[in-house]
Amino acid sequence: MRHIGKEDELIKMNVDALRMTREVADETGTLMAGNICNTNLYSRGNTAKDKPIREMFKEQVRWAVEAGADFIVGETFHHVGEAMLALEAIKEVGNGLPSVITLSTLAAENRDGTYIACDEEPYDQACRKLYDAGATVVGLNCGRGP
Repeated sequence: MRHIGKEDELIKMNVDALRMTREVADETGTLMAGNICNTNLYSRGNTAKDKPIREMFKEQVRWAVEAGADFIVGETFHHVGEAMLALEAIKEVGNGLPSVITLSTLAAENRDGTYIACDEEPYDQACRKLYDAGATVVGLNCGRGP
């Protein structure tokens, strides 16, 4: 939003979207998810960038909690490290809401045929690490659409 001069509208847009989503979920008897996703800030091994990423994630999780989300989705992470930052934020400020963390499948294939995340970790191990760290649900999602 900053790149197009609309940064001052970011919070209102997100809070309004969450409010409308809660209304629809209530009207239809369905669950409502809050959502956070990958950033353009994460850089593997550059822990100086972790703090602002954590703060962004926590702010978004707080909006979802305040809007009455039933769970939080953290999605499209290309890096296990960034997914872990998202999970930590959900656990820290998510008031105990369940977390769904997904890694994006934009990655290379190892010589043995297994796929690896951008952190050069096999997806099964990355998912296990996230689950062991407290994610309620872990999985994969696409990164480029159908």
